Amino acid sequence: MLTDQFGYNTWYYILRQEHRYESIYQKKLILTFNKNDILIKITI
Repeated sequence: MLTDQFGYNTWYYILRQEHRYESIYQKKLILTFNKNDILIKITI
């Protein structure tokens, strides 16, 4: 998990898989919270 360097309202989850002789698979999930720490947005 990575957090936003300018604040704690955004969390980044990154999944990356690399298998021999196959393409790299990468997915990203971004969670955004308001000032009351309530989840307000999910970006895939």
